[in-house]
Amino acid sequence: MQISTKYGQLFILTKFGFLQIYELTTNQLIYSNKITESSIFIGQQDSKEDGVYSISRNGSVQLIQIDQNSFLNYLMNNCQQIPNVVQLAFKLAGRYRLPGVDGMFTEQFNKFLMSGDYAKAAQIAASAPGELLRNAQTISKFKTFQGTPSPLLIYFQSLLQKGGLNALESVELCNLVLSQGRKQFVEAWLKENKLECTEQLGDLVSQHDQNSALEIYKRANAGPKVLQTLVALGRQDEANKYAQQSGINVDYMSMIKSCVFTNPVNAVQMAKTMFAQNNGNNIHAVAELFVQAQKFKELSALLVDCMKQNKPEDGPWQTKILEWNIINEPNIVEPIFQLTKWNQYNRLRIAQLCEQKQLFQKALENYSDIKDIKRVCLNTQFIPHPYLVSFFGNLQPDWALTCIYSSQKCIKIQYFALYKNF
Repeated sequence: MQISTKYGQLFILTKFGFLQIYELTTNQLIYSNKITESSIFIGQQDSKEDGVYSISRNGSVQLIQIDQNSFLNYLMNNCQQIPNVVQLAFKLAGRYRLPGVDGMFTEQFNKFLMSGDYAKAAQIAASAPGELLRNAQTISKFKTFQGTPSPLLIYFQSLLQKGGLNALESVELCNLVLSQGRKQFVEAWLKENKLECTEQLGDLVSQHDQNSALEIYKRANAGPKVLQTLVALGRQDEANKYAQQSGINVDYMSMIKSCVFTNPVNAVQMAKTMFAQNNGNNIHAVAELFVQAQKFKELSALLVDCMKQNKPEDGPWQTKILEWNIINEPNIVEPIFQLTKWNQYNRLRIAQLCEQKQLFQKALENYSDIKDIKRVCLNTQFIPHPYLVSFFGNLQPDWALTCIYSSQKCIKIQYFALYKNF
């Protein structure tokens, strides 16, 4: 007498060569037949195949197993003596993920889903064999429904209670919780082996948590991404060791190019690591990769850190970075000047942009023509007075007097217009 734990059946072998199989939850006989003319003197469970070996006195050995593809059809067609045999087949299919009643799963799932019983629908989907209901279509259906808690979240909770998630489910659920800033859930599911680790999942998680992404890449055997992440984390010694063990060439330019579109923050860290190791690397070639990806914010962070030597050949890139920030991030223009001490850029172009964005102090610092300076001085009410005192003190006396006269005249006109309005 042996129990098949794979499908919940009891095998009984008699010494006269008979095999009887019982369904354990109902204690019903579902199969009985003589399998050998010779008497059986021993039966032994095969844990690897989840079957039963019978050895007869004539030396014959038989392996007895349940055929999962035909088991449920056999049960429904040949075991009518069992009460509610169809429902039993449905339960066994859910419990052991057996094929044969796919239509019943789909029907029950749609029934509960449309009635608003999302928890029951989720349980049906979680119990269905294979990917019958655990697919993109099911996820899309749950996304269309609203509620508190989210029907989609109810679905994923049911799957997690049953076991692990497949690749698609792992990406969808992690995307959901990461968008809510709950990366601790991803860490917990990784520890519990609930997620199917793929390179796609690692790419998603790396935008929120580099350490968790590293673990995912390792489990997914995504060697180049493991190396990229180690470099981005600043774990250079570990990256070099991993590269040697895995036979991967440490090509920083290729790594930066591969992730600048999807994870520009990582790309910045890799570029900084590359230049920390060798200042002779071409920063301009790396900068071109960020321009192609239209990642100017990240490019600014990179060049501010890596172009502090203020070389003449850096001029066009200084201009490009200052242009973008004056137009898009004017509040950080002053910190850039303070951090870099750049002076190789196109001063006239930068002065004009500063004037347009009402960064009048920076405009004065970069204009050299008296006509431009005189025009900007008409906006002295927007410029700190200590700076104006210092600025006029460093101008040629005749220029300074001209600018002061023009600014005072403009102020008088403004006050006169204000007085008339009263």
